[in-house]
Amino acid sequence: MTTQTLCERVVEQMETLVDGTATDELSEHVAGCDACRDLRHDAMQARRLIEDAGADYAPPRDLIEQTLARLDAATANSGSDQVPPDVGLPAAEIRANGLSDAGLSANGLSPD
Repeated sequence: MTTQTLCERVVEQMETLVDGTATDELSEHVAGCDACRDLRHDAMQARRLIEDAGADYAPPRDLIEQTLARLDAATANSGSDQVPPDVGLPAAEIRANGLSDAGLSANGLSPD
C-alpha cells in the first residue's frame, strides 16, 4: 500500500484514530507521517472543544415559567382545556405534578 493511500485512509477513518480504535497499520502510519499526525492532533483538539462547548451554559432562571406561560397561552387560544397531543401535557397539569420525574411517569411520560 502506498503512503498516499494510507493518508487517504487516515482522513476517512479519523474517528477511529481519535477514539483509539484504529487499526495497528493506521496507527503506525500516523506515528511516522507528520501530515497525518498533525491531522489527528487537530481532530483531537476539535473534539475537546466540542465536548466542552456549552459547559458554561445556564438556562434563564424563568425558563420553566416562560414555557408554562406559552403552554397556557396556546391552551387559551385553542379554545380547549387541552394542548394538542403533539405539544404534551397542559401547563396546569404540569404544574400540578410539580415537573417531577414521578409526575411525568404518572402521566405515562418518560422523565428523560
